[in-house]
Amino acid sequence: GEKYVVSNGDESEPGTFKDREIMLRMPHLLVEGVILAGLMTGATAGYIYVRHEYLEQIHELREEIARAEQIGACGANVFNTGRAFPVEVFESP
Repeated sequence: GEKYVVSNGDESEPGTFKDREIMLRMPHLLVEGVILAGLMTGATAGYIYVRHEYLEQIHELREEIARAEQIGACGANVFNTGRAFPVEVFESP
């Protein structure tokens, strides 16, 4: 069957806030990790789940995904290999 990479950025552990700082200040690390995990495991898409209150983090992640698509690291044709690997942010309801 199809495989997906899902990164949980909901930060539901009590008393933690490290995830939101990584998503805000170093979103490239998360996006790169999702892409690498997907390509190495044969996944067909990557999703980054983020709670809807993290508007800045959602914006930064979407900007980083757009940059990755622009250089060909994800999207319809990853580095001209003919392989598709889209990545998107999924906001919690």
